[in-house]
Amino acid sequence: MMLKKMIKLVSVFLVLGVILPNLSSATKPTFDHKVDWQYYKDIRISDNPSKGELVKVIIDQDIFNNSQKKLSDLRVVADGVLDIPYKLIVESGTFSKENIYPSFILNNSYNTEDGYNIFVIDFGRGGFLNSSLNIITSSENFKRTVEISGGNDMASWNILKSNGYIYDYTDRVGNFKAQNTVISYPENAYRYIQVKIFTSDEAPLAISGALVSKIIKKQKRETVLDFPYKVRENSSKKTTEIIVNLGKSGWPTSNIAMTSLDENFNRKVVVYESSDNVNWQSVGQDYIFVYNTPKFIGSNLNINYRETNKQYLKIEIFNGDDKPISVSGIFIKTILRSIVFQYGTSALGSSYQLYYGNSKAEFPQYDLEKFFTYLDTGKYFDSSLSDEKLNPFYQEEILPLSERIPYLVPSILVLAILMMSLIVFRFIKKVKIDK
Repeated sequence: MMLKKMIKLVSVFLVLGVILPNLSSATKPTFDHKVDWQYYKDIRISDNPSKGELVKVIIDQDIFNNSQKKLSDLRVVADGVLDIPYKLIVESGTFSKENIYPSFILNNSYNTEDGYNIFVIDFGRGGFLNSSLNIITSSENFKRTVEISGGNDMASWNILKSNGYIYDYTDRVGNFKAQNTVISYPENAYRYIQVKIFTSDEAPLAISGALVSKIIKKQKRETVLDFPYKVRENSSKKTTEIIVNLGKSGWPTSNIAMTSLDENFNRKVVVYESSDNVNWQSVGQDYIFVYNTPKFIGSNLNINYRETNKQYLKIEIFNGDDKPISVSGIFIKTILRSIVFQYGTSALGSSYQLYYGNSKAEFPQYDLEKFFTYLDTGKYFDSSLSDEKLNPFYQEEILPLSERIPYLVPSILVLAILMMSLIVFRFIKKVKIDK
């Protein structure tokens, strides 16, 4: 009799052990924007697009603030009922080299009298359209003015660009390097390109070659944001720290433009991100400078870093023993994101809404992604968004009991094991007594 009771109890514990751990993986409700999506905005379409024409919606700060980091929870809905396929576009522009032309370097030398490196690029024949030149050098820590000229006979030259400049800043101890040796100039088809790199009283550069190409650019679309910032000096580290508060996490940023009235400086810069203005993590480093001298004029006050969407940014400028530079402005740049969908492709569609705010949503998979390049992407109908609205049908997800009380399942299992152990112990003890 005792054995039968023990077997029943053990069976109950085994069933509990199977059921309870699976409470947390209970089936979630199927997708329903009226239940799972917390916010929405009405999409107001300009003009009157025809069926199938493309409508563009630019993502605003509300959406960045209250949607997932990668915007995977965006949904376009027609008349509050039907999901409409869309494509997410990051309007970062394009920068591609159509060709890198084979060429020969001639007369690579240094003019000691006038103080400049000079070399000539020979394409072998004319007719190659080119507009960019990347100078290959092993030299470090330099700033140089560059003049680019073109010609067909190596006797007469037409200046294409007279005020270009290249630079390199290398700190081997700090494992830091910032370099730009690319010069852009007007597109041309000369057989020869002459390059002069003015060295002033500095040492000549070690030039090992140059890559010439035609650059195709598609202008990226950016928004320049002006947020409040605080400047403080750190005397122990000999740095200037600038903290920018973006108001709320969400904006994806990757570039800072500074303004300063100071001249003739060059400084290493490190950029950090933070969600709480306490814990900081580096997202990149760069090099800023402004020179206005008789021998060199040039500047770089744009700081690039890995894209982040954290609320706080810190710019750390290393001053060394020089006095801190005055910062007169900090401007944060963010690349626009937009979504594009086809108008009127369903029976519904007299009104459109953009839903967002679902932490569980994954990127939707639409056929539109596969045939988008075959559509007329040269024409979009613009739109605007209404103010943010709370979805009245939204139901906050109620987590399973096992997720709301994480220690519930382990506690029950431990208790079950203890009870089972006690029963087994008593059974064994009774068997011994009966014997």
